[in-house]
Amino acid sequence: MKWLHLFICSPTKYGKPSVTCINHQLGPSYLNLELGIGESIIKKAIGEATGKTQASIQSDYVELGDLGLVCQQSSLKLRTLVAHKHLTLASVFEALISIAKEKGNASQKKKQNKIKQLLVSCRECESLYII
Repeated sequence: MKWLHLFICSPTKYGKPSVTCINHQLGPSYLNLELGIGESIIKKAIGEATGKTQASIQSDYVELGDLGLVCQQSSLKLRTLVAHKHLTLASVFEALISIAKEKGNASQKKKQNKIKQLLVSCRECESLYII
């Protein structure tokens, strides 16, 4: 019910992102938008965002069974010198759309960098939901 209240009371610019995110989609099915990200890219992004080695991330993944939990656990120990802008539904949705539209040469590295930017901007438990 909280989501419904938030949806009704929020500005219209949040309508489309909230509905599509709840449906686990980036848009209508006829647009055929997919992130196209594998587990290894996510692990590399977590490593770059948190400073952990791939071996450490893999061992945490085996232990916890969820990359979102691994990222959240790693992010709790992370401190930055400069505060990043808070994530909003609109900013996360825009980032996910740009990741899905990334094509061509070095697109996987660009996707990894965009995921890393999202993870660095996360506060508290947000990284669990991004991953």
